[in-house]
Amino acid sequence: MIFGQNLHGQVVSVQLRLDEVSAGESKYRWLSSARHGGPGPGAPATFWRPVSNRPAPDTIRLCEGAFKAILAAERTGIAGIAAGAGVGSMASKQIEEMLRALRPAKVFFTPDQDFHKPEVAARIATVLGRLFYLRQELGFELLVETWGLDQSVELRPKGIDDALLAGLEIITMKPEDYRQLLPFVESGQNHGRQGDQVDILDAQPKWDTPVPLEQPVKKPKFPMHVLPRLARDYGLAVAEAYQVPDSYAASLVLATASIASLKRQVVDAGRGPVTALNEWFNTVLESGSGKSGSMHAVLAPVYAFERKLVERAEVPEGQTNEIGLVSSDPTPESLEKRLRANDGRFAVANSEAADLFSIFEGRYTSSGAGANIGLPLKAYSGEVHRSDRVLRGATYIEEPRLTFSLAIQPTAFERFCASTELRERGFWARFLLDNPDSLLGYRKSEPKQIPAQLRESWSNLVTYLLGIDPTRDDDGRLRPFAIPVSSKASQVLKKFQEWSEVGLRPEGYWECCREFGARAREHVIKLAGLLHVLGNYEGGAPWEFPITETEIEAAIQVFSYYAEHVRIASGSASERRRDARVDYIIEKIKSKPEWRLSFKARALWQLVKGRGGIRSMDDLKADLTRLEEHGFLRQVEGKGRSLTYLVSPQLHSEKCSQCPQTSAKPFADELKSGGASAPNVPPTAMNGGDASEDASEDGFDFEGIGGALGIDSPPDLGLMPKASQRDGGIGGAFPVMSNSPEFVDLEDMF
Repeated sequence: MIFGQNLHGQVVSVQLRLDEVSAGESKYRWLSSARHGGPGPGAPATFWRPVSNRPAPDTIRLCEGAFKAILAAERTGIAGIAAGAGVGSMASKQIEEMLRALRPAKVFFTPDQDFHKPEVAARIATVLGRLFYLRQELGFELLVETWGLDQSVELRPKGIDDALLAGLEIITMKPEDYRQLLPFVESGQNHGRQGDQVDILDAQPKWDTPVPLEQPVKKPKFPMHVLPRLARDYGLAVAEAYQVPDSYAASLVLATASIASLKRQVVDAGRGPVTALNEWFNTVLESGSGKSGSMHAVLAPVYAFERKLVERAEVPEGQTNEIGLVSSDPTPESLEKRLRANDGRFAVANSEAADLFSIFEGRYTSSGAGANIGLPLKAYSGEVHRSDRVLRGATYIEEPRLTFSLAIQPTAFERFCASTELRERGFWARFLLDNPDSLLGYRKSEPKQIPAQLRESWSNLVTYLLGIDPTRDDDGRLRPFAIPVSSKASQVLKKFQEWSEVGLRPEGYWECCREFGARAREHVIKLAGLLHVLGNYEGGAPWEFPITETEIEAAIQVFSYYAEHVRIASGSASERRRDARVDYIIEKIKSKPEWRLSFKARALWQLVKGRGGIRSMDDLKADLTRLEEHGFLRQVEGKGRSLTYLVSPQLHSEKCSQCPQTSAKPFADELKSGGASAPNVPPTAMNGGDASEDASEDGFDFEGIGGALGIDSPPDLGLMPKASQRDGGIGGAFPVMSNSPEFVDLEDMF
């Protein structure tokens, strides 16, 4: 009869050791009772202190059974902790608590010698993994005891009690040396995984620093160098003066060219209908980023031209003047009126577009009919618009075209991206998205202002494009000038289309945003047309020159910038739900003290099922796999819901917090140490140079679309004005183009 004791010497269990047993039966029997207050079922861990070692021991031996612990303690003088149910129970919570209470300087791990069995090796790996944790916490030395290694497995004594009785030498080994004794185990057999054979202890190395779940996304740098010279110079000047990202200034420049060309020019790419130059731009910027001022600086010539149009418009008495070029936040009804009054061509420019998106989303409608985006969707592709309303009567717009130049704050953007209807109807898929790194915290206190000559040159260019008189047919319908595409440019466009089409296949380049990728060719043609009209304003009208191969390649690079932001945003939208589930799982693991070292997947499933967005076991498995891939968890044994996971200490540390740590000092302290200074390295949103820098310094690593098409070096579209007409970069001498015969003074136009 074996009496199991706790650390205080109190008997907590009684076990019988039988002399004779039948084949397959255990020689040990536990005494238990169903009586209330009696010994219940179970196999508690027990402690045995040798008679010769009454003080608190500084060395502890972990054994698989009480009899082994007792005999080994009396033979070696080392106190023992005995697991009550085999090697697997040597990693129980009760044994961990005993070790914390004793705080030994040295621990001998003494499993039986049947580790040649794969299932036993797996359990030994689990125990060692937990002992590694405790070693880090308590600071004890961990050694493994073994014996009879020169004997065959069949002849070797199984337990330490038999080894001591046989007079064998007990060998101590470091855990990393002991692992060499363990067999290779089929991972799929013991771990529920697929793959090659792995050393069972290779799953238990020292924990490396986990990879953060929220990886910083490397965003591309806008290729300012491919913009035509004047457009690039003015875009950089606006970005400098208002301290906004270069990409936002470039989007404003391209949107302005789109507004100015809506009625007047299209691109004939030689395949199907001509392509209008209306384009949709949307930039995500924080509040206070300078969105409004920079938008006004770029669109100022459009507003000036519009004022003249409105003043000269002849409107019947009692009717509203709907003549114009741009509005900020029209309702679908007013947008319909505007398009009808302006030959089906109109633009919306808004630096705070949250309210506009709310209107399109249908948030302010009392009928609850949902998103009202039918007209904008038609006005992107030029589809005929017919409406028949009881109060407003019938409306017919033959070929509506709409340009968007928008900016929105990040929180509002995320909210609208979550709109199922806007997403499923392809509203977001039509936008060229720009989500640059914020410049807040990196802005200059005294930036350079836009040179007066450069501002005048930009105004003259936009006014010239707006002043082109559109042609009409005999019925008075618009017939814009068609810009041809050269044969070499068509070949590049064909190559791009073939590449893009393949990317629409499953697991292709556009898998996360197929609706956007389906319009890739159309976007490239539009951008090529905008680059063309911005760079060809001397020596003839833009439509008198074909779009070149260089311009198509430049358009592909500009499109690549926006496409990468769309891909990032599309991936982020689907990952946000997964991230929320992972955050919930981490929260639950950290809330259970007993899971500080490990947990069972089954127990976690019972805790989280139906909560935190976790709807199925497949969801949980996917999230646990992600945590394992990032180094926060380690799977050690079991299959399905019985899987056991070890937990990295980093999961419980402050380093896993989503709140970034900062070493910033209060401004008053900065002044004491000599004054505050701006960070040395600006985000990728700012090129940090002027227009005179080499184009190669303004570029970005063009790995995606350009690499697939063999576009090795970025082209420079500094075509007009001629190099001889300018001197230096921003602040130098720029041509005042109002003196050119192609340019007419605004007052003379009207």
